[in-house]
Amino acid sequence: MKKLIGTVLMIMVILTGSQVLADTIPFYDRSIVWAGWTNPSHTPNDTWGTPDFTGGFATTSSVGGKTYLTGLSFSITDTNGLFNKLYAGDLFLDTNGDRQWEYIVDLVQRNYDPNSDGWSKTTATLYKLGTPLSEAPPQGGNPNPYQTSFMKGYSDSNIRSGQPVAYDNFNTSDTKIGTVTFNWPSLNNSTGNALFTFKDSAAQEILWGNNFTVGWTVNCANDMIYENINPVPEPASMLLMGSGLIGLAGWGRKKFFKKETVAA
Repeated sequence: MKKLIGTVLMIMVILTGSQVLADTIPFYDRSIVWAGWTNPSHTPNDTWGTPDFTGGFATTSSVGGKTYLTGLSFSITDTNGLFNKLYAGDLFLDTNGDRQWEYIVDLVQRNYDPNSDGWSKTTATLYKLGTPLSEAPPQGGNPNPYQTSFMKGYSDSNIRSGQPVAYDNFNTSDTKIGTVTFNWPSLNNSTGNALFTFKDSAAQEILWGNNFTVGWTVNCANDMIYENINPVPEPASMLLMGSGLIGLAGWGRKKFFKKETVAA
């Protein structure tokens, strides 16, 4: 009996331990624009042309009893063969649901020329902002801390105009944390994934907790991800599994004593 209980407990430790050490949390595209921002063009549409963000997933890992964000993957569909003319905007992260961006991955280099084409950046810097940035500042404020949507050679009617795509105001109060590698897919009427991988010091910087929000789009802002990601690793499922294992142990104990009574 002791052997059975020990085996059950070991299985529970392994299952719960694997859940803590690493996890994958899915998210979806359920917002048309970032909260607090109006949508002056193509108001009813979640997606206008290319790209179509369908969602993705976050990856986390546990170090020293704390869980950190280590990666983000975004699922993208090119609907009209124009995706390869686009480039990625900055990645915005709100770690505590207070409607303030605390971290930004700087994919759009400052002083980037919006009249130039192409995008080949594979590494970027993770910044922790000295003063968190409001997710919904007064639009058109002076100075506007955001770089808003644009696309070379296309009229305003071809983009979701006036939407934030990058942060344009890094200063000495903002801290460079570490490196993020970035994989920008080459799409032509196909589906792929844009991958952010937090490396070294950056991989042990962003604590994963409740109300984690991510904001990301491309330079035309024709679709965007602005989503709260549920970080809870399905406690109900773990409780159900644990209850089942405890029940198994009880059943084994009952069977053991039944055999012992018969033998007597």
